[in-house]
Amino acid sequence: MSESKKHADIVFITDNSMKIEGGEKESLTILLNGVSRKYKLAVIQPGSHDESLSNVPFYHETKYERTKYLIRHPFAFLSYIFKVGRRIREIAPRVIHSNSQVSFFMVMLLCRLRRIPRDIVFIHTDRGLYTKYNGFFRWLFQFSFKYLDVLVTTTEFNRRRWEEANRKKGIRLQYKVIGNTAGEIYETIDEARLPNNDYLTIGFAGRMCDWKDWPLAERICEETDRNDPTAHYVMYVVCIDPADEAETKAMFERMASKYGDRFRGRINVPFKEMEDFYYDIDVFVLTSWPYTESFGRTLAEAMSRETAVLTTDAGGAVEVVSNPATVHGAAKEFADHILLWSRDREQLALEKKRNFRRVKEAYTLEKNISGHLALYSEAKKIRDA
Repeated sequence: MSESKKHADIVFITDNSMKIEGGEKESLTILLNGVSRKYKLAVIQPGSHDESLSNVPFYHETKYERTKYLIRHPFAFLSYIFKVGRRIREIAPRVIHSNSQVSFFMVMLLCRLRRIPRDIVFIHTDRGLYTKYNGFFRWLFQFSFKYLDVLVTTTEFNRRRWEEANRKKGIRLQYKVIGNTAGEIYETIDEARLPNNDYLTIGFAGRMCDWKDWPLAERICEETDRNDPTAHYVMYVVCIDPADEAETKAMFERMASKYGDRFRGRINVPFKEMEDFYYDIDVFVLTSWPYTESFGRTLAEAMSRETAVLTTDAGGAVEVVSNPATVHGAAKEFADHILLWSRDREQLALEKKRNFRRVKEAYTLEKNISGHLALYSEAKKIRDA
């Protein structure tokens, strides 16, 4: 590959291969497709990449598809870090943008060791949440912020907490809030596909991990079914490890044994098929532990399909729904709200319309891409400042 082809304006660094389904992949795919119209891009990632993104060059310096696996092999991980540094020097970008934690710390280490030029603007999008990090990781982030130029968050909720904590430590950063978006396929809606059944269908979607709190989802279904035995339940689960898949299948078996054909469950559904899930449900429930969601993309996806949504006090998710009445904690609270909507379909219809207006006002594809384009256009000013 020639030096001219290697050069890029912006390099994105990821923790996972783009072949792995999940929020990181979808957020970055949307960004790459939107920003590549104006800038020359490149992606550095572990493992092989998704061949569908042929307009952007991908560089992978390890066979492992997740840095989580690579960390278990310290010498291989250290080798990977230095390979990333060499690749960055070859590409000579104007901007480096990390979107996940390990990638951020890798670039910070390379900066500290002077393995990459300091005239590159470094931007990090925190897709985690300040309140979710323990004391050690908060300290590690703040220790590393010396080399960071801009911290991007997806909600004001997360920005405020980072800014307040950094101010106390005397850390000066530029901040920018750019909300997530559901993506291009959610920009239009086919109203003929919206549910119109005598029963309500309640949906849950997300990764199989502890903080997504799938046991709460099961309890909500149990509480709901006590008063509404006609309700249907749908679960779409992302599994990264074989252990995740085993746990998910066990949960699906429990659900099927209780609700029969009123339950449907699928694993690792491609992003383009997820809209079928939202078209099929009346109510989407986010069950994550308190203060663990930086945004909650599934909420925006559901709302763009005129779906009523309920959430725990999960952090940024509360800002996304912008309706305190739909925030609950205990399974019975969720079930009571679902029962209210089941009995009052007019109120349910009003909530669906309110959600649709909310997502169209705040979380469109245009808002997300224009926010990033403005960020990158200011990169030189950021460095000069």
